[in-house]
Amino acid sequence: MSQKKSLPDQEKPLLITQGVISLVLLVTGLLLLQTLGARQDPTEIKAYNLMNRSLELISDYCKRYNINQHPELDPRLTGMIGPEWSEITTTTGDLEAKRSTVNPNFAVLVVRLLRQAGVEHGDTIAINCSGSFPALMVASISAAQSLNLVPRTILSIGSSSFGASNPDFTIADQYRLLQQAGMINYPPLAWSFGGETDSGEEFAPEVVSSIRSRMHRFGLPCLEETVLKSIVRERLQLFEGTNPGHLSAFINTGGSLASMGTSPLILKVKPGLIRRSRLPERDEQGLIFAMLERDIPVIHLLYIKGLAKEYHLPWDPVKSPSYQASPAAPGWIILLLALLALIHFIWILIRFRLLKNRN
Repeated sequence: MSQKKSLPDQEKPLLITQGVISLVLLVTGLLLLQTLGARQDPTEIKAYNLMNRSLELISDYCKRYNINQHPELDPRLTGMIGPEWSEITTTTGDLEAKRSTVNPNFAVLVVRLLRQAGVEHGDTIAINCSGSFPALMVASISAAQSLNLVPRTILSIGSSSFGASNPDFTIADQYRLLQQAGMINYPPLAWSFGGETDSGEEFAPEVVSSIRSRMHRFGLPCLEETVLKSIVRERLQLFEGTNPGHLSAFINTGGSLASMGTSPLILKVKPGLIRRSRLPERDEQGLIFAMLERDIPVIHLLYIKGLAKEYHLPWDPVKSPSYQASPAAPGWIILLLALLALIHFIWILIRFRLLKNRN
């Protein structure tokens, strides 16, 4: 009758120890996997809520005064989607892209990008906003205020299709509405007409007169330069104020001449956080290249489909998305723990069989 063989006593503690290590790694990986995406960041939530309340305020205002009420274009009736063509429309625009930006998680995204850029409490940032993506203006200001930054903002009235393209409710009107409601703490520095030479030369004279009069009542100075190099220099001086070199980041929303410039190199600049790029001649540089030349990180909010794909934001959502928490742990950590656990498990099996065969 054969006798069942057992492991030597001196080998048992080693295998038990390795088994415990393997078990701990497996459990840790499972717990991280379970909590992945569940970390609640107070600053991100603050930015999300601020943008959400701002969007609700604009929506309610538009419903009350019958502004931008086009269910076929804007099923959620956010009020942030203007007409396809109007007296201040400068270029064609993507309707789905415009609707996708009306999402408070864009404020969360800007918070994350600003943190990656290294901004700190009390820092000053520059924001150049075109009328093409008014929701991204709201996202940028909401993120900056949630991080306790000082945003210095310039607005461009002209808009591509489906942006702030209603001449009676421009991006400056939206900014003022939010400022009066206490959603925005800092007034804009100035405004420009936008368009091909940033002067609104494509707009009808009566539209130019009406907008200029309204902005004058708001107390906002108009930027009148029409040559790109002068346009950029004027904005840089405004952004820097009396303290050159103090800007911690630059946010661009939309595709205005002032930000993009005229060089085809701008087409190679990817959306999101940019720290360096090949620079064109200064006569062709917009603010994006001018800031990079000064070693100022740039957050480029354009090419919305690429941004949505890169940062897992919903494309053309049918309802306002809920807060998307940031990951609790990078995916590579979970993969590494799982791999280590698997290696330990295989090692235990091999060790057990070798010892058993040896006995």
